[in-house]
Amino acid sequence: MVNKRISGGLSFLSHYTWSHALAHESYEFAFDPRIGKGNSYYNRRQAFVFAGDYDLPFGKGKMLAPSVPGWVNEIIGGFQLNGTLTWDGGLPFTPTYNECSADEDAGVCFLNRTGAGFHIHKGSFNPTTLSVPYLPTSPYPLTIPGTPDSSFGAYARPAVATVGNIGRDSLWGPGIVDVDSSLAKNFNLWEGVKLQMIVQAFNLFNHVNYGGPNNCIDCGGLSGTIQGTLSNQYGTSLRFMQFATRLTF
Repeated sequence: MVNKRISGGLSFLSHYTWSHALAHESYEFAFDPRIGKGNSYYNRRQAFVFAGDYDLPFGKGKMLAPSVPGWVNEIIGGFQLNGTLTWDGGLPFTPTYNECSADEDAGVCFLNRTGAGFHIHKGSFNPTTLSVPYLPTSPYPLTIPGTPDSSFGAYARPAVATVGNIGRDSLWGPGIVDVDSSLAKNFNLWEGVKLQMIVQAFNLFNHVNYGGPNNCIDCGGLSGTIQGTLSNQYGTSLRFMQFATRLTF
C-alpha cells in the first residue's frame, strides 16, 4: 500500500491485493470432499486500486495566478479533481461439455485433464455474432470415452460413472478495468455559505468490461464466446455521467 497525505493540494492512496480463496460445494461432500472443492465464486485473485484528489493550483494563494482579483479567482480558482482506477482479475468458472447432463450418473460432471496445454485468449469483437471469442472450442461433440472424438486439447469426456478431475471453477474469466472521475468547482457566495457544482463520470474511458463466457467447449454455435458485459452498474457498464449541485451553509 502507498499512501500520500495531502500536501500542495494533492493526496492519493493505492494498494494491491493478491488473494486465493477456496470453497466447497455441498455435492458429494460425504463421499469425497475433494470433488466439490475449488476456487471461491467471488474471488478475484488480483486487485489494484488507485484513488487520488487534487486541488488544482489556480487562483488566490495557489501556485499559479496567486494574486488575481477576487472576480477572476471565482472563475479560475476552486477546482478539485478526483479519480479512481480499479484493475481487478476475473472470476472463476467451470468449463463443461455438450453431454454433461448425460454423465451426471456420478452426481456431478466435470471434464478430465489430458495433460495438453489449454490457453485462454480474449479475441476481437465479432459484429456479426455480437460475441468475443474466449475459450478454445472443439469442432465436434465429445463422444463416448474410448473413441477418437472423446477428447479435445487439454480436456476429455470422463469415463462412465466417474467424475472428471478438472475441478470446480478451475478457469478464470476476464477482468475489470475501470476509471471513475469527477471535477468540482467551489464558489464562496458569502461568509459561511458555499456552492459546489460537480460533474462525475463513471467508466470515464468507456472501457468494455466483459461478462463470463459460454463455458461449453463442444456445443457449437457461440460456444466459448463472451456474449455480454458485466451487469449494468456504475463503473462496469458503458460510460455514465451525472451532474450535481450542493449548497453548504
